[in-house]
Amino acid sequence: MNVFIVWQRVHENLLVMFPVARQLLFTCKLCSTSRRFAGHSKWANIKHIKAAKDGEKSQTFARMGRLIRVAVQEGGSADPNTNHKLAQAVEQAKKANMPAVAVQTILKQCKDPKTSTTVNLIGLKGPGGAAVLISLITNNFKLSKQNLAAIIKKSRFTFSDGTWDHLFSHKGIIEADVQKHFSSDDVLGHALEVGAEDVVPVNNNGEEYVQFTCEPKQLQGVRTKLEELGYVIRLAHCEYIPSIQITPNESDIESVQHLYRKLEGITDITGIYDNIAWNS
Repeated sequence: MNVFIVWQRVHENLLVMFPVARQLLFTCKLCSTSRRFAGHSKWANIKHIKAAKDGEKSQTFARMGRLIRVAVQEGGSADPNTNHKLAQAVEQAKKANMPAVAVQTILKQCKDPKTSTTVNLIGLKGPGGAAVLISLITNNFKLSKQNLAAIIKKSRFTFSDGTWDHLFSHKGIIEADVQKHFSSDDVLGHALEVGAEDVVPVNNNGEEYVQFTCEPKQLQGVRTKLEELGYVIRLAHCEYIPSIQITPNESDIESVQHLYRKLEGITDITGIYDNIAWNS
């Protein structure tokens, strides 16, 4: 066969095969690239979620650290065995999964006389009769309040200095599991025996327990007596309870929720209390 004819046939075959081969090669590259970038996107999402959780954890630990420092100052001791406020703060830190090493480091730092962090309360009044009380731990109250001003204004709230104290009562709260053989009369009798002001049953999404209320200064003593009677303590802390609760309309509720979202990132804040009946 003529060499020219053979070459021409080979050339024609290449012209037919090359586009197919090129298309296959392009498809393989596209699949490989898609898989690579899909994995990259997934890893980016994982890193984003992890970063968000780490940030939230960091904020929580910062709040716990400030709470411990203030407890040492107000209780006059860095020993949880003799300072009941410090014991409560350390317990809260443990429940927040704060490393024991971090807690011990803070306690050592608290022995430095230069520490001057204090607890401050800021009252807010909002739409629909809403009242919010913020517990703030800071060494510069004036600056902290200035930083809050812009957030509060955008949420339709204003400062209510000196007018919130009649709206909230400072109380010690103890949540405890009840022994099966205790009757309701037994629980009521135990409340009187340990010096609690009140006791109420609680059903939180199927979890049943009782909640004792007492004066903040008596919290540790009441807790100890309840444990001696056989109660298993879930939580013991102090908080501000509203004297009267209100039910704002939907628009006012949105303003309160907006305020809460903005306050979440402020690590100086250790507690937020309001007079809203959320479950109504």
